[in-house]
Amino acid sequence: MRRVSHGMICLTLTLAALAAALALFPGLAAAVGLDLWNVPATLDAMGEGMEQSRQLDEQVRAAWRRIAAKDEVAREAAEGRLTLFEAAARFRDLDADAPEAYRRGWRCGREGASDEERYCRQVLGRAAVAAHGRPGQAAALRRLEAQLTTP
Repeated sequence: MRRVSHGMICLTLTLAALAAALALFPGLAAAVGLDLWNVPATLDAMGEGMEQSRQLDEQVRAAWRRIAAKDEVAREAAEGRLTLFEAAARFRDLDADAPEAYRRGWRCGREGASDEERYCRQVLGRAAVAAHGRPGQAAALRRLEAQLTTP
């Protein structure tokens, strides 16, 4: 009996200390995950996180689609089926739906005085990869580069 009384007293004192700490430091409950009265807000935050994750997944899928399409356009340019400027225009069109943050980063990371020149240089880089190891690679790349330097 005495042992049970001591256990109950210890439990009561522990709970009282916890309640006092939570009353004195309201943010403590949230910090340790004990703010059980805030479950709706937590569920809302989880829902927002899931929506953000879905949006990011879609942006990644869109980026992979743009990459695949640009690879095809670069291959067509390397094979002579598109001029450099036609390929650059297609690259620009493919990026039309890209997020603004992507376009800002793209402009900062590309050499060129204008977006048109930057797209031409991007085509040249991808065409070099597409033509790598193929017969006539050097001639195809020279042909595309000449289009950039010709007024």
